[in-house]
Amino acid sequence: MLDPRLLFTGPSPFGGHRYDLFDLCPRRYGHEHPHFPMPLRDESGALVSPPHDPEAPEPKSAWELIRGTTIHTGIAHHYARKRAKQVGDTATYDRLYAPVASLDALHAQERGRAHPEDWGLWDDALKVGKRVVKEYCKRYAFESAKVEVVEEVFVLELGENKAPYTFRLDLGLRDSSKKVWMVDHKTTTRLRRDHGWQYNISMQFQAYAVGGRAVYGDDYGGVVANMIECPDPEDTETRPVFERPNMPNVSGFLAGFAGRVSEIYDRMKRLHESGLPPQKWPKKPSYRSCRAYGRLCQHYEKCSAELD
Repeated sequence: MLDPRLLFTGPSPFGGHRYDLFDLCPRRYGHEHPHFPMPLRDESGALVSPPHDPEAPEPKSAWELIRGTTIHTGIAHHYARKRAKQVGDTATYDRLYAPVASLDALHAQERGRAHPEDWGLWDDALKVGKRVVKEYCKRYAFESAKVEVVEEVFVLELGENKAPYTFRLDLGLRDSSKKVWMVDHKTTTRLRRDHGWQYNISMQFQAYAVGGRAVYGDDYGGVVANMIECPDPEDTETRPVFERPNMPNVSGFLAGFAGRVSEIYDRMKRLHESGLPPQKWPKKPSYRSCRAYGRLCQHYEKCSAELD
């Protein structure tokens, strides 16, 4: 059972991770979501995450993902408790774990559910996470900005077909001029010059900009990448590095964002309505799709052997 005192920092119900994967390769998307390829809603009509699909492959564990989840959790608890203190909500403040304690709770929860081969990754992530979160809380201990949201899901309806698009915002901060900044935490082994450019053109950051404008109007400030360079688990000397570059809004990309998402959703919807099983949706083989996210697709051998 999941610990109710832990904040969830995972993916939103139907966001960029879905659209990106389908656009990359519909067949791969179908294998990943064989029974729930389309948005799922509860009785009230709200978008919800689908239940565990036993036919979907277990995702490959990755050091970057486990480390990121660990550090995201600690930072989320830092800001959630800060927000509770700002508004005088002592009940929430007392209920939530303190930042470093949240890492121990997450480690106990997830290591207990993980494959034994991944236990070492969770152990290393706890070691690195504690160092990073402690340093982070010291570095930003005296931030004056008001905490607007922490790990909150935003829902957009885009284009003529009102394509549903969700994102879970890591953090929303309102500065002294009343502008709200959409902040996304990014953990990395090495900060690079092109990180800002790379994130700025991503579907994820474009959604933040579109969503921020839709929700906050003239109070929307922009998007910030909260970059965190993490030391290696065995490196006890190197300290974390923190940078917060503002992401310039690329107006030419933002202007067409709704249309691009809507077009992807339209293709997805047509395939779903055709009755073709998702595992038989069209292949889109390429170096990028078959090695998406730096790893060979789990379905490569099967997909390359099938002649359909």
